[in-house]
Amino acid sequence: YKIDHHGKVTYFKDDTAIVTDSVKGVAVVHAEADAYDIALRIAVARYGRDLTFNGDALFMQNMIAAAKKSGMDLIIRDADNPRRAPLVIQKQGRGVKR
Repeated sequence: YKIDHHGKVTYFKDDTAIVTDSVKGVAVVHAEADAYDIALRIAVARYGRDLTFNGDALFMQNMIAAAKKSGMDLIIRDADNPRRAPLVIQKQGRGVKR
């Protein structure tokens, strides 16, 4: 990882930046499975298990997939659809509810 003078942390896989963590939030900058997993773990560490995601349909799909395989209890909200019921993901063995 690398930290710039504003405190933004950029995480790399090999020589490719994949995730950034800044005052604006956590962002996937190179769409690959590892990036979504890493972004999710950073977001949980910073913001807790009740998260709001902002991105296109493919981003949302990939983040939800990462959340389901994480084994964590999470509540996921869509910033573009604030009235939509949140997606509740429970630890494996306890199912997924919507």
